[in-house]
Amino acid sequence: MALKQTTSKSVATKEKSFNLLKSVVRLVPGCLDGQSSVVVNNVQKALAGVSSTSSGSGTTPLLIAVLAFLGAFVETHPARIYANSLPQLVDATVTFMGDKYQRVSLEALGTAASLAKALRPITSTASTSPLPSGYTAPVQKLYEAVCEIISGPAADADVRDKALYAIGDLLTHEGEVLAPLYNKSLPLISARLNTDSNQLAALSVIENVAESNACSGSYMEEWLASVLEQLAGLLRRCSKQNRGKALAVLETLLNRYLISVYKDRRRRG
Repeated sequence: MALKQTTSKSVATKEKSFNLLKSVVRLVPGCLDGQSSVVVNNVQKALAGVSSTSSGSGTTPLLIAVLAFLGAFVETHPARIYANSLPQLVDATVTFMGDKYQRVSLEALGTAASLAKALRPITSTASTSPLPSGYTAPVQKLYEAVCEIISGPAADADVRDKALYAIGDLLTHEGEVLAPLYNKSLPLISARLNTDSNQLAALSVIENVAESNACSGSYMEEWLASVLEQLAGLLRRCSKQNRGKALAVLETLLNRYLISVYKDRRRRG
């Protein structure tokens, strides 16, 4: 009944229906497995009815409700059931990342992070399994869109923080297919180490990337090495609040380096 009401002409009814469905899928994961096509279609219709440039006080709560539901849906249902609609879901999410209303932008970035984690959850086996080829283009599009939020002039500190965490989720879950974009995106993260308002988020992302098996390759290793050098100076000037995290990141980077040296020596025999 609630799913049917998500196509109501009443904005208030649609908002309440999506909020209810979000609670339902959190309580009963997988409950909409057999209705994924209807879910995707209704989400698209609801979002298409509101332009990213014309959202206002009357439609902002609806946008937030739809995006929050979408994030909950992908997190609680297997990716295979909405894989065919992934490009459309990514397009819908990207559309509202740069919304003029902060709350909408934050929710869209949260949905992006949910997609990243849902497409390949990190478990003892899934973390090393190849990403299905059909996911590559949508994931890269999502990643580029998030990078634009960080590099653009319009985002405030809170939005950039959320975008940094979304980039971290994309890298740690789908990092290998993002390798062609490393040279454009990774410097955006390390640059935020010099910004007090985003420093903690940048440190957290770097720590997670350094611990991830999905993030590798010569450019990645060179970037992490440059961050290691940057941290030496950062420790002298960062706030007490962030110094503990900076030390933890330094330890993680050194551990990665030592493991790399050990493996290299073993290969050489």
